Amino acid sequence: MKKITEDKSLRNWAKKVEIWEPRSWKYFLQNDLIPFYNNIFQLNEVYQFIKTEIGNASSIDSITDEEIKEKIRISVIGGIDPNKDKKKSFAKFMYDIFGVSVNAPNFEDSIANYKEFGDSNSIILSNPNSLINKIDLPTLLNTLRSIITSYKWEEIGITLEDCNLSSEYPYNPKNSKDVKSLLPLTNENPEKITNLLQDFKTNAINLSIGINLFFTFSFYIRSIPFDSLLMFLECSKEDISRMAKFLDLDFYSMDDGNKLPFDDSIDSKKTILIKKENSFLEKLLDFQGFLPNINEEVTEIYESMLEEAIDKIEIKFEPWEDYKELFEFFAKNFVNTKDFIFRLNANNKIHEINASKNNLKLQKEFYLRRFLSLISPLICIGLISFWRVNIRNILFYLPHAKKWVERVIDNKGKA
Repeated sequence: MKKITEDKSLRNWAKKVEIWEPRSWKYFLQNDLIPFYNNIFQLNEVYQFIKTEIGNASSIDSITDEEIKEKIRISVIGGIDPNKDKKKSFAKFMYDIFGVSVNAPNFEDSIANYKEFGDSNSIILSNPNSLINKIDLPTLLNTLRSIITSYKWEEIGITLEDCNLSSEYPYNPKNSKDVKSLLPLTNENPEKITNLLQDFKTNAINLSIGINLFFTFSFYIRSIPFDSLLMFLECSKEDISRMAKFLDLDFYSMDDGNKLPFDDSIDSKKTILIKKENSFLEKLLDFQGFLPNINEEVTEIYESMLEEAIDKIEIKFEPWEDYKELFEFFAKNFVNTKDFIFRLNANNKIHEINASKNNLKLQKEFYLRRFLSLISPLICIGLISFWRVNIRNILFYLPHAKKWVERVIDNKGKA
């Protein structure tokens, strides 16, 4: 597993694959999204199977299919042995992941109840902190399904069938295993279901921002000045326009925040690209919100990437006297808010800033465009973002942003 630790490595990769061409996103679909979709689909099949069997049975005894009865029993009591650690049992695995227990509010009581009442116990999904509950697996599946089906397939030159998915809802993977076969019988190794779960957690890491190049690039360009993106990719305006159309990015003026049409006259130095609401790109980034609940390492990776990026970014706010009161206002108001609104005058200069109930009228006014260009590296890495598509309403990612603002003040405009 290799983290993206240098802006240059992401840049070199993006240029090499010609990321602005829709066809370059075929690899992402086939090798990243589809395998994870298959994994989630299969895991959800197991969850729905257990849920259905439990819902249709008043007790383990009442299950008429003997094979299913045994599999449910093993899910409740599998691996429990006086000479072994219960925390490492298959029953504990099923309780932690799916919440399976016998009429009990916790794992210990579930084991005790089964020992006393055996198969006459009713089966429930009682663990509110199970992984399935924590991540909301059905919603995760629907989110990834929506991403895959909203892909502009005709532009990348493949079909659902090429990816071994059925062409109609619910777009089943054609190579799915029989769900019953994933749950073990007595004395069977439970590796099929445990491996499925391990793949699930590994995939969450492999698709996380800071690890996966496509997701990292998507995050990087979700709000980015046009000129910065041109310099980053060293491609043409038309290439950027083609990529923006494929990924659902719009062009906005950095002077007044108004939406712009793309044509030959567009000024890249005065324009910013921002993802559309409910767009393909926004769905990709919303999907990232599920990953930390699947694997806690995802958050660690992002935090590490952010800290490394902040240390490498060099910005000079000069002359410092023009920006000093702004940064002191940021630092003072981080206690109450992370959300700041810029008010512009008729010349599109920032003349006032609002934060919660506090306002600051600037002694030194400056162009919003100038400020956005300076902070664009911080927007790209996620330290600063916009409220929806309003470039006059910025939000800071705390606590890192607070440390960065304090560093700017301490170094008199240099960070």
